[in-house]
Amino acid sequence: MTSVITKIATNLCAPDSDTQLQPHIIQCTLLVRDRADLALELAPFADQASFSVYIQGRVSLTLQDYAGAAIHFKKAAYGMSVSQADLGRHSSGLLDDHEWNDLFHGMPRYYAHIVALYEKQRAYSYVVDFARLALQFINKTTKDAESLRTEMQNRLFNGATAMSRFTLAHSTLVAMKDRALQHSALRSLIRQMCDNHHNADLMQLPFPGLEGAVDEILAHRCRDTMDVITGVPYHQILYSWRIKRNDYRGAAAILLDRIQKLRQLGQGDSFTSDDVLDTVITRQYLMLINVLSCVEQKQAWVTTEEVLIPTASAEKGVVTGKRKVVTLADIRKEYQDELDRIAAIQNNQFGFAADDEMEIL
Repeated sequence: MTSVITKIATNLCAPDSDTQLQPHIIQCTLLVRDRADLALELAPFADQASFSVYIQGRVSLTLQDYAGAAIHFKKAAYGMSVSQADLGRHSSGLLDDHEWNDLFHGMPRYYAHIVALYEKQRAYSYVVDFARLALQFINKTTKDAESLRTEMQNRLFNGATAMSRFTLAHSTLVAMKDRALQHSALRSLIRQMCDNHHNADLMQLPFPGLEGAVDEILAHRCRDTMDVITGVPYHQILYSWRIKRNDYRGAAAILLDRIQKLRQLGQGDSFTSDDVLDTVITRQYLMLINVLSCVEQKQAWVTTEEVLIPTASAEKGVVTGKRKVVTLADIRKEYQDELDRIAAIQNNQFGFAADDEMEIL
């Protein structure tokens, strides 16, 4: 056995050797061994066959030359997507069976393979570019077309949101046919846009058939948000969303919820101007009165639940009290009571004990 191996090695190293090693196969071996730098030095000796060009793209990708890799991948696209009788599948272990199955089976699957490569590198701008190419070539003759389309839409959406390209992410979301994936993407888009202060952009985006879902997601975020001062302003966002869609009572309900949470935080008396009566809560009351004044008098009411702070012995989460109906007249009275309370505090007209009622002179 030793003599056989020695004979093969001698033949490989001989000047007149009859065995030819293809440079791109050696490059595959070097890539597997994490020596992309050495693989790059063999690039001048590689031929222009499609698989060889593809390997040059893999070398560039490993070296984080994403633009150079894209040029090679696009150049090799046609040759790497058409069917071949004898694939060979020689890559020194660089490609696994799943990756081989994506090659030589049409443009969509080839570009989907390239998307996966860039996604591993977190090069999201190229994920977006190649996902678009994959979607462009999917047609009725594509095997598992719907499954592949869903996968590419998901990766295109994730790449777009990772780069804060929310308009592209939105258009991708709207085109999704998989309802479960679409609703999952919708939750992600809303969270990303709100967390990155793109509230105004969110208000301008159309959501055909999904407006109810958007409202529900924002309402859920409001219910889970207790810090309405420094956290993401979900109450303000949902208020704007409902106002834009003429849902005045819905907007009023979310303002009332914010007022309750401001009181529980003890931040309601914070001044917003030099006027001592101009506090965070009084401003909310004015907005609440104005928005309920936009509906007919008989419809100027909302239902609300008192939100309580959980005690140490209670389970974690929001504890709600009894549901009640609050009319516009009730809100005006509460607003006046709040003004009287602030004025009394400024004039030192308050009780000495915690349960003493304040007597306003």
